[in-house]
Amino acid sequence: YIYATKPTVSLNAASPTTGVPGSSKEVFRFDVYNPSTVFDLYINAIRFSISVSSTSTAGNTLIWDKSFNLYKSNDLTTSLGLGTSYANATSTGTTGWVTIYPYTTMAVGVGSTATYSLYGNTSSMNLGGTTAETLGISIETDDFYWDDAYAVNANKKVLNLPVSGNTLQY
Repeated sequence: YIYATKPTVSLNAASPTTGVPGSSKEVFRFDVYNPSTVFDLYINAIRFSISVSSTSTAGNTLIWDKSFNLYKSNDLTTSLGLGTSYANATSTGTTGWVTIYPYTTMAVGVGSTATYSLYGNTSSMNLGGTTAETLGISIETDDFYWDDAYAVNANKKVLNLPVSGNTLQY
């Protein structure tokens, strides 16, 4: 690849530390830094890895077929993209993923940092109430797709991956 920049992805200090069940709750906050002095960086897709401590609560799966939305952290009313989660192997898996493809251009300007928040449907977490369940979200190596004026989908050229969010307990 020929690329003009190499973005850095990092966990934002304000990423949630406590899980709250609900249909749209913040589960992960992260920063994207564009070190280029010439070219904007464009985010094409982000695949988030998901892990939970058990498969289901009160008959409801924890990560299968749940909605997730990505927002800029300073604008929580405009969704940048929506994705539906899948579990590895079967609907009762404890690991899975959700991929967000932006509706419109997600640009990080020259020398800038953009902060994003992932919100998800956590309404099935800890419905049984007897055992605490945990949720983990991360962006793994090669799961951040971007380009600039030189590179197209240069996903293998991202600094600091993998980035894991805080383990949320419900």
